[in-house]
Amino acid sequence: MVIAWGLAYEDGRAEVTRLDSGHRWQLAAADQVMRYIGRSEECSPRLVWVAPSDVGARAA
Repeated sequence: MVIAWGLAYEDGRAEVTRLDSGHRWQLAAADQVMRYIGRSEECSPRLVWVAPSDVGARAA
């Protein structure tokens, strides 16, 4: 289950949006979002990185 998504920038900053509430965070580092995502017996949050796409490079 995905509960939030975001972008990490080259300088380390990140912007994250929680899907259920729309709450947004602007963070100094992406891994800081784990402080704001709750845990429960049924859920253990994970931070997943997706590699940048080279789509723009192919289109040029």
